[in-house]
Amino acid sequence: MAYLLQQIEDHPGIIILATNVRSNMDRAFLRRFQTEVFFPIPDETSRLLLWQKAFQGRFKLETSIDLADIARRYDLTGAAIKNVKHYCQIMALDRQTDLILAEDFREGLRKQLDKEGRKL
Repeated sequence: MAYLLQQIEDHPGIIILATNVRSNMDRAFLRRFQTEVFFPIPDETSRLLLWQKAFQGRFKLETSIDLADIARRYDLTGAAIKNVKHYCQIMALDRQTDLILAEDFREGLRKQLDKEGRKL
């Protein structure tokens, strides 16, 4: 943290930093910021839209995957949804298909939730 703080103090221009764990930043570090912008986790409607947009195009979802139910049950950010999508696409490519299976979707979701310290 000391190295980053030194770099910030020495930089003459604008600096933009982002974190998803604000509580890990110490107060001395936070005092150096003039502006803070908070981006909340998307609501259910927005999450559904993000899920739908994530799976447009080449890759198709197995019919048993209910994106509306997933959007309702799991409060994920756009970045987390993208991580699940990438996992699913890699698994489909490994099988040499464009179909995303429910088991791969479930596993991608489980992995993402585990990274966040949450359970499926």
